[in-house]
Amino acid sequence: MKGKSTKKVAIKYKRGTQKNLTKDQKEILRGMGMNIRKLRISKGYTIEALANKCDMEKANFIPIEKGITNLSTLTLYKIAKALEVKIDDFFR
Repeated sequence: MKGKSTKKVAIKYKRGTQKNLTKDQKEILRGMGMNIRKLRISKGYTIEALANKCDMEKANFIPIEKGITNLSTLTLYKIAKALEVKIDDFFR
């Protein structure tokens, strides 16, 4: 069995990710991004510190917090685990 990889995951974002989304879907992403940012700040993490804790690149959190990318369930899980919150806290 191999040990846990220390390689950080880089997520590729396409320009125009929101192009085919409805207004309601865009609002959901923006709200979720704002909530992730509020939770990150309330826990005292910088973007870089949270990215490191999630084994992700710092640059990936900018579009997440701006709500301009549609996150996978796994990415939401990683962020929730790092912040010690439930995924549904991102949607409140």
